[in-house]
Amino acid sequence: MAQLILLDAASTPSQVWQAVQASLHAWREPRLATWALSQLKAQRKGATAAQVLDAMHHLACETSSFHSNTVISACAESGLWQLALHVLNYMPKLTAEQNIISYGSCIAACDSCSQWQHALQLFELSAKARLQPSVITYNSLVNACGAAGEWQLALHFFWHLSHLALQPTVVSYGSAINSCEKAGEWKLAFSLLHVAPTSGLRSNTIMYDACISTCGKCGQWQMACLHLSHMVAASIRRIDISFNSGISACEKNSCWKNALKVFGGMPADNVGHDFISFDSAISACEKAGQWSESMGLLSKMKSQKLERVVITYNSVISSCEKGGQWNHALGVLAIVRSAYVRASAITFNSSISACEACGCWKLALRLLNDMSEAILSPTAVTYGAAIGACEKGEQWNWVLRFLRDWLQSQPDANEITCRAAVAACVRGDCSQQTVALLHGMRAACIDRLPA
Repeated sequence: MAQLILLDAASTPSQVWQAVQASLHAWREPRLATWALSQLKAQRKGATAAQVLDAMHHLACETSSFHSNTVISACAESGLWQLALHVLNYMPKLTAEQNIISYGSCIAACDSCSQWQHALQLFELSAKARLQPSVITYNSLVNACGAAGEWQLALHFFWHLSHLALQPTVVSYGSAINSCEKAGEWKLAFSLLHVAPTSGLRSNTIMYDACISTCGKCGQWQMACLHLSHMVAASIRRIDISFNSGISACEKNSCWKNALKVFGGMPADNVGHDFISFDSAISACEKAGQWSESMGLLSKMKSQKLERVVITYNSVISSCEKGGQWNHALGVLAIVRSAYVRASAITFNSSISACEACGCWKLALRLLNDMSEAILSPTAVTYGAAIGACEKGEQWNWVLRFLRDWLQSQPDANEITCRAAVAACVRGDCSQQTVALLHGMRAACIDRLPA
């Protein structure tokens, strides 16, 4: 048996067969066989466990529901939902009775692999077989439906527990609240949170975290912060996810001061800042144009040796652009390059927009050239910012050139394009070129009209 347990997940059926034959006397002892299959389950070797069960059958070893259920559970742990269903259907050939544990384990396998429809089919089959479902089965159904966005169906199964005189567990409430979180149903999430104690259960960190996250999605940042504070009063441990959900709730609603307050409260709970904490806090500062705060956070990330990705840098550059700090924006862009982080179109767009704000048209042209060398295609934002920078610098020839390039690559003439073209015509004494450009824009608009 030890030889079999040492086999890896890529073992062939013949290797498994040989390993079973080598210790056939042990496999014919039902308890030893159950123990060995449990070891394979613990190692998440579901495929190997299924091959062992097949070998046991063909080598005339006694097999029972215990063995089959352990194998199905091993498949669930390994994310092999289809194999779990195969073993369930194979049980009659083994003269093993399909019981609620068999179906429940299969439903759990489907839940772990986001196969909620198959989970429902299995539940219906178990009902036809007049098998009494357990709380664990219902928990899997609630979780599977909730993860698929079927929150109403998830809550249906949750409330059905009470009709069957089954006591919901902390997992039941956690799964139900999570289904509300994914659907943005914050009021329902909080009602479940406050109903849990009536079932003799104590609300836990997972429940609170899901509720706080739901508040962020629904614009209820005050409720998010309030319940983050309630966790202290209720002596519920706050972890990184708790704080990150609170920061994210404030960030989504442009409340940068509150986001930083939550961020600053993490050390008091002995919770370290991670990438998500910093990224959400920087994003909150970016939306408010708080460039100094965002740059300070970026510096702290470096001191804590946390990885900075391009999205993080983009937020800092954007905050500098909104705060009119073009020199700092370009400084961060230089850091991006020195850190060997691949800049994105958004990185360059924010930097060029910073140049536009101060009329630094030469820098804008240089960045546009750098963008081309980085094999990044300019977007409408790129052209708009470059045109704006050149317009402020009264570089009308460049304005017209960018307008032509924009029209050729993205023929979606809009108000900004027309305004820049007219400005070039009035101020730049380039009337013939501008008129030709406007004719091209008009033709492009006509081409897009429905037939």
